[in-house]
Amino acid sequence: MLLSSCIPYDRLEKYRTEGATLAPQTVPTASLSIQETGPSSYKIPAEALHVWDATVDILVQSYNINLTNKETGLITTEWDSYYLGKDVFRNKLSVRLRSLSPYETVLTVHNNVESLSQGSQRNYQPVWLPAGDKTNEVKRIIGNLALLLNLPQPEGE
Repeated sequence: MLLSSCIPYDRLEKYRTEGATLAPQTVPTASLSIQETGPSSYKIPAEALHVWDATVDILVQSYNINLTNKETGLITTEWDSYYLGKDVFRNKLSVRLRSLSPYETVLTVHNNVESLSQGSQRNYQPVWLPAGDKTNEVKRIIGNLALLLNLPQPEGE
């Protein structure tokens, strides 16, 4: 039963604004944005369920998902190959999401990048070798996550 429909709006004490002052904001402004806490690790001021859904939405647009486990917060992708100039690269992502508190989540994204080597003169077999992330893929994912969660872009993005 909804009592507010029987009582005029201006009579309800909780809606009065006369003499009311806003409480000071208790959450520091810096915590309302995504913060990098370590190599490929980010603290996100949002519920883990929202971060999970946004992360999956972002990853399925660019990757084939290999594994998702909402209970453990793990997501892995299959290898994805691409060209940068004349070089061939491939990468796959491993993501771990864990809740710090009801409104704070830590997201760790590891981007495993390899480049295709043509092999030596004796061995003509192509070989995948570890390579650096020249595309800043993790930063792109975090930037898109900020957009989906209506958070400001992390500094340096």
